[in-house]
Amino acid sequence: MDTTVVPTDSRAGSFLLSTFILLGIAWIVYFCRIYTRIYIVRGIFPEDYFITIGMTSLTIFAAMVPVQTSHGGGAHFLNIPNPEYNIPRWGHAFFIAQQMYVVTLFGVKMSIAFLLLRFSASKALDWTLYGVAGVTTGLTIAFTLWLTFQCSPVAAQWDTSIEGVCVSRDAYVDSVYILSAFSAATDIITAIAPIFVLRNLTLDQKSKWSAAITMGLGSVACIATIVRFKFIRDFSISTDVTYAMVHLSIASFVEVALGCICASLATLRPFLQGFLVRNQRGELLGEEEAEPPGIEVSACYDEAHKSWDTQETVEEDELIPATRKYSGV
Repeated sequence: MDTTVVPTDSRAGSFLLSTFILLGIAWIVYFCRIYTRIYIVRGIFPEDYFITIGMTSLTIFAAMVPVQTSHGGGAHFLNIPNPEYNIPRWGHAFFIAQQMYVVTLFGVKMSIAFLLLRFSASKALDWTLYGVAGVTTGLTIAFTLWLTFQCSPVAAQWDTSIEGVCVSRDAYVDSVYILSAFSAATDIITAIAPIFVLRNLTLDQKSKWSAAITMGLGSVACIATIVRFKFIRDFSISTDVTYAMVHLSIASFVEVALGCICASLATLRPFLQGFLVRNQRGELLGEEEAEPPGIEVSACYDEAHKSWDTQETVEEDELIPATRKYSGV
């Protein structure tokens, strides 16, 4: 008589919560980015198109999460009711989510690479970033094809009632390791790149550090990538796939969502500068009586360098032009 006790806990709730909180934050930051480009910088650049691709695929990735959880994702495999109906639908949603992970990763990596390229003044760095973009494109195509055609026919991946031939789980896990290693390597490159971008610019040390941190934000997702390695291993040795896969899926979503968020945060310097200047001006206007006669603090947008700058003038009609050579992104 089988006395095996199957746990009844589920990871579905944490899967849904983490997914949609991060998706909401990602969209808020993305809209701030687009607002900055259209109304402050007044220009759309290649990296903005790539991050839009990333945000679109991230949203589709998120949309697959409730589909997975409603068909057993997050529950222990032996607890899933009517497995003949639910498991294929869970597997199909997971299949789509995997594809969207790869496409989102592509959008994030390309967006960061093209952002850094726009400020690079070094041929060596240019070629390094072009190399990152080229390898990213090649691996995206390769992994998309690999994930799609793991089984023949393709539907055999999620529908076990279909007779087909599939690659081994070890081969699948190895491919996930390779993609994660590539992701971590490019994160390290894009974390170091701002040092070379900024070293030849005429900036004080404080401004250089500020700009380097801002431009290097896109590499923060490297932390999630490293954590993801542990969950890849856990999945590789588990037979409870619908339960074990959740932590790997959460880590994957956190990785690409953080990538989208940080890649967009790196472009918000003009937006934040303008916001701070307006707040400071409002405070000064509220203390108008305390101002020395003839002194006015004003906010000016410099079209040449695409930046907000604060100016002090002795006379109202003698505005000092903004002279900052670097104005953020």
